[in-house]
Amino acid sequence: MPNARVDDVELNYRMRGAGPAILFICGYSADNLYWNLQLEAFSHDFTVIVFDNRGIGWSSRGREVFAIERFARDAAGLLDALEIPRAHVVGHSMGGMIAQDLALRFPHKVDRLVLASSMAKLPTAGRFAGPLWADILEACGLKTFATNAMIWNYSHRFFEERGEEAARLRDLLLAHLQKTPLAPDILRTQYAAIRAHDTSTRLGEILAPTLVVVGREDILAPPLLSEELARAIPGARLEIIEGVGHALNIEVPEIFNQVVERFLRE
Repeated sequence: MPNARVDDVELNYRMRGAGPAILFICGYSADNLYWNLQLEAFSHDFTVIVFDNRGIGWSSRGREVFAIERFARDAAGLLDALEIPRAHVVGHSMGGMIAQDLALRFPHKVDRLVLASSMAKLPTAGRFAGPLWADILEACGLKTFATNAMIWNYSHRFFEERGEEAARLRDLLLAHLQKTPLAPDILRTQYAAIRAHDTSTRLGEILAPTLVVVGREDILAPPLLSEELARAIPGARLEIIEGVGHALNIEVPEIFNQVVERFLRE
């Protein structure tokens, strides 16, 4: 996969398809593999760009302190490096935080905005749970980390009704992590960036048409946080997908893709 130089980092990315551009932004701990099901589906009619945030996957770490603002500047710089003046932007979880900041700082670069399973600021429960992911990776290793990630990211129904698929996904995640860099200190610095993020008083300044989408069973970013986003962003639309957890784009990719594509085509 190619790299693009952006300020002090080399950002690893994939770009596929032709048509209006969509930039997909990963969440906490995730590299661009997270968007595989969207890369395949959307590249038939769009130019799809997926990438690793600095320090994650095969992107370099750089010298600067991690912050949501820094991640947003990286995303803007990647679009510049690829000579894409304007794109639809889809961000998941922490990626939704980055997308918010991108839309606020670089409104001319953002066509339509999709915030999936995200929030304006980290709730108190997240401040308790957030540091545990790095501790689990450091103390217990990749297998336990992968199992923990599955439990938090998918719904009760998914495990009960699609248990074999859940086990396969866990094994695929573990196999991927065994060959892709992921360090506890990177998770801690990403978490610090999430903890410091707060757009709650600035959301009214977002100009891009916005879709806020969340799974009803999301326990990492409960729907009430998406409801707050949708109320604060002028003209934003809220879509709650029933019976689905945090990783809604993987748990129900057909539904997620349909909801997002319908919005982007308006």
